[in-house]
Amino acid sequence: MTINKFSLQHKNAFHAKEIIFPVNVNIIHSDKNSTGKTTLLRAILYTLGFSVPNMELIRFEDYDFILDISRRNNQFSVKRKGNLLIISGQEFDLPVDQRAAHSFLFGINNGEILSNLLGTIYFDQEKG
Repeated sequence: MTINKFSLQHKNAFHAKEIIFPVNVNIIHSDKNSTGKTTLLRAILYTLGFSVPNMELIRFEDYDFILDISRRNNQFSVKRKGNLLIISGQEFDLPVDQRAAHSFLFGINNGEILSNLLGTIYFDQEKG
């Protein structure tokens, strides 16, 4: 799966913030701590339908998130607003429909893998 673009908008903001990921980029880097790297990764996981706890100063429920991704030459638009997850126009009510949403999004039908999907996603944090 390739993340092409990520955007978020706070419920009280007039405009969204957007990050466009260049092709083949897989490093989120900053020379400083406390710049939002971990928050960005957690927000992406939240947008993908995972149950991610809020950060100390950020409530994910206060934001609308959009991810543009591609998987095996298929393009997907993933939108998350609270418990509503919309994947390319198909609506899922989280957490009830989480398994169906992940099956659709990741192209996986095996129930054991779907139940443990978050554990298969790997992030590494060298410092901080």
